[in-house]
Amino acid sequence: MNQKQNIDFFPLFSFRSPEISLEGKPKEEIIEGMSLILRCRADANPKANIIWRKSGHSGIYDIKDHIEFNPIRRTDTGVYSCSAKNEIGQSQEMEITVDVKFKPKINHVYPSPRTTVSLYQSTRLVCEAEGNPPPKYSWLQRIGGDSVVWQERTNNATFYINNVTYSYQGTYLCQASNTINTIYNTLKSEEIFLDVTG
Repeated sequence: MNQKQNIDFFPLFSFRSPEISLEGKPKEEIIEGMSLILRCRADANPKANIIWRKSGHSGIYDIKDHIEFNPIRRTDTGVYSCSAKNEIGQSQEMEITVDVKFKPKINHVYPSPRTTVSLYQSTRLVCEAEGNPPPKYSWLQRIGGDSVVWQERTNNATFYINNVTYSYQGTYLCQASNTINTIYNTLKSEEIFLDVTG
């Protein structure tokens, strides 16, 4: 007589070290003030712990599966990396570059608001601005009488005048501009008056 055997079946678990994917970078440029979520997904068994790091930031930046910027600021620019680790092993790091774009901001123009230069001497007008992409500069001089026209004198941050003549006397301003997502952004400084004597 055959005796029946009781056979117990146990589920087979496949233990594995993490494999990760990184999601969230938008197709268009990242603009200051918008919201952004970066997500690090880990396929692992048992469940893996996520670790975020940021370039220039010592130690661990965060330990959850996502990091959220709401709103994102220019200081959030950097290279972010995530990795995952469980009892079986650790994944490779994956990186994503966050490059936050922002409109030009003019920090300083000098000499301001007025400067006096002797005839045939040299002087300079300086404009300091920030932006991402880095702004392009123009120094404009006001010409004409009733109808105001601004004439570009140079497209550099510093306007050097090596031999001052009376034609340089007048009102100037600095213009800083950049383009973000095909949108042209421009900002003008306060006016500077250049007085030529002699």
